[in-house]
Amino acid sequence: MSHPHWGDELFDEVADTVYFVKDLSGRYVAVNETLVRRCGAASKKDLIGKTAAEVFPAPLGEDYTRQDLALIQGEPDITNRLELHLYPGGRADGV
Repeated sequence: MSHPHWGDELFDEVADTVYFVKDLSGRYVAVNETLVRRCGAASKKDLIGKTAAEVFPAPLGEDYTRQDLALIQGEPDITNRLELHLYPGGRADGV
C-alpha cells in the first residue's frame, strides 16, 4: 500500500521524539506513535485530520494552532522558544 508520509513509521521507532506533518490548514496528515501516546489517543487515525486545538487541551491546543497558522501565513520561524508539551497520562512535566 502506498504511504505518502513514510517518516511516521520510521519515527515510530524513536520513542522519545514526537514527529508530525501538518497540511496548510494546520491539520495533522502524519504522526508517530509517540504523539499518539502523549495525546492519549488510541491510534494515529484519532489524530489525522485534526488541528492541535482539537487534540490538546486548552489553552495549549489553541496556542499551537495559532502558531501553526501564523507560520503557514509567512510569519518568521520560531527559534529559541521552549514550549510545554504533554506526556503520557496528560502530565505536562514529564515526571
